[in-house]
Amino acid sequence: MLTLGNSIHTQRHLFTPACFLVVGFLPVSAIVFHCLGVLPLQLCLSSLILPLFALACCAGTFTPYVGRMAWQGWLAGIVAVALYDLSRVPFILFGWSDFIPKIGAWLSNTDQPDAVIGYLWRYIGNGGGLGIAFFMILYFIGNRPHIIRTGIIFGLFVFSCLMLILLVFREAQDIMFRITPLSFAGSLTGHIVYGAALGFMARTFFRRNERNS
Repeated sequence: MLTLGNSIHTQRHLFTPACFLVVGFLPVSAIVFHCLGVLPLQLCLSSLILPLFALACCAGTFTPYVGRMAWQGWLAGIVAVALYDLSRVPFILFGWSDFIPKIGAWLSNTDQPDAVIGYLWRYIGNGGGLGIAFFMILYFIGNRPHIIRTGIIFGLFVFSCLMLILLVFREAQDIMFRITPLSFAGSLTGHIVYGAALGFMARTFFRRNERNS
């Protein structure tokens, strides 16, 4: 029989990763909200992302293992997006426009692109956030084999969502980038690299924890 204590314990261990999962997807979702005119990025940061991140961190103090997973996921996401950007270099050199500095303008509420602010968001928010989300997904589905393959599937899922938004909402292409053979190939390559890197680092994390348990 499930006691009240066990019920609270179970709810706590579901609530914390759920919070981190939502927070992990929010930074990249906020870009979509901004491009579609739903909610400005600056307002999304102050009214949604920061409060929910604070809530997730507070919940993480009651479930330290989930908190460590979120931290490792965030770090893994930053490393993975750095590898993604390395894979983008040849495509940018061949003419794929870099829209990341525009994010800096959205955050500073100006018309002046800012690469520093834009890339900080890309690494700390988008890359790190999706890393947290991926680790939380693994928490829910369990530590299964073929984590690297799961990471690639996750990367392709993010890529598919991006392409769908760009195709359905024409204004998103005007604000971010237009779909061309070059941008399609560059984005696809980058998301595969990102997902594979996440999977590799997640596998390392879980194996290390299994050895220490």
